[in-house]
Amino acid sequence: MKNAWERFQFVKRLGRGGFGEALLVRDQNEGGRPVVIKVPHDDDTERALIQELINNAVLHASLKEMYHPNIVKYLGFDKYESHYVMVMDYVKGTDVRKIIGPFNRDRPPMDLNRAVRLMRHVCTGLVAAHNARLQHNDIKPENILVQEEGDLAKLTDFGVSRIRQSTVSSGTVAGTFPYMAPEMWHGQGCFQSDLWSVGITFYEMVAGRLPFFADNVGDIKQKIDRDDPVPPGELNPRVDRRIQQLILKALEKNPRQRFQSAQEMLSALEADVDGQILQARELFREGKAKEAEALLQKLLDFHPSEAKLYLTLGDFYNRNFRWAEGEKVLQRGVANCPQHARLHFCLALVLANLNNRREAVPVLERAVQLGLSAEQQVHAERLVEGWRARGE
Repeated sequence: MKNAWERFQFVKRLGRGGFGEALLVRDQNEGGRPVVIKVPHDDDTERALIQELINNAVLHASLKEMYHPNIVKYLGFDKYESHYVMVMDYVKGTDVRKIIGPFNRDRPPMDLNRAVRLMRHVCTGLVAAHNARLQHNDIKPENILVQEEGDLAKLTDFGVSRIRQSTVSSGTVAGTFPYMAPEMWHGQGCFQSDLWSVGITFYEMVAGRLPFFADNVGDIKQKIDRDDPVPPGELNPRVDRRIQQLILKALEKNPRQRFQSAQEMLSALEADVDGQILQARELFREGKAKEAEALLQKLLDFHPSEAKLYLTLGDFYNRNFRWAEGEKVLQRGVANCPQHARLHFCLALVLANLNNRREAVPVLERAVQLGLSAEQQVHAERLVEGWRARGE
């Protein structure tokens, strides 16, 4: 067993934030696996980290158990060069701040389709976090990483704002001022406060500027409390009425008038995808298969982590005995949605139809591990048992 001080081999500095410095290191206890460690800025921050770990052991256990493709995995804490550090998965990519540019100046908006896609990822991760009773408290572009592979957004730094808050005088609040909901300024944050921060970030991405900004904290707070945001569609004509209304609903001053859950906000973001899936199915029924395929393929380009699109297109191919095309689209789906049980289940059936049961068995076993519906679970277990009995 290596000593704690030997565990991490420095690779490079990644940047600095409100908590401390982020370093890319190799974890010698995990065969040199690249991970990120967050090193506290100073002794006060380190003491706050230690106190947080003592006082909120249950929270940190929940963070360690949280595995979701849209949340950066928290791996715990250890020591590096005699300092206590937080350890997280390394995500090869960049953060949204680097993509959209500095917050204190106007700049070109992000491509709307990409912005919508990334915010759907963020909301998907937030649904899982809120279901586990984990509140973020500091959602902003710097805390949304975009993985290079698949252009997948991931929320990071859960719990860091709590540690930063405890290093300053009592009466201060968690969060980053331009992204904080009105109630956060009074220390009354709630799950809807996270949705406000998502709305601010979404606005900034599509409008090219923050909805509330000033040169000092007092003026920022006054604008958040009193001003209505300029509708983002007035700053970027590509922002349609549906997206504009969604953003403005997230920015209601009263948390009771916002989306009441991350799932509700996610459903609003997904409404357009569901409508186009229905349109594709109608085209299939009308015998316009090429048009339906083209529509679904276009949707997949915009929403590569949307499992229902792969399932819809894969189902069409399979119903028409186009097994090879079905396998191709479902393999892509499994690669982009590795935690989706039904995609694995459908891929295994396609592989079986292609007489490739040897490869189908581990895929079907993975589907069972991920958790299918009760009926599918029984069916899958019987198939695996039968295929193994025949030595396939």
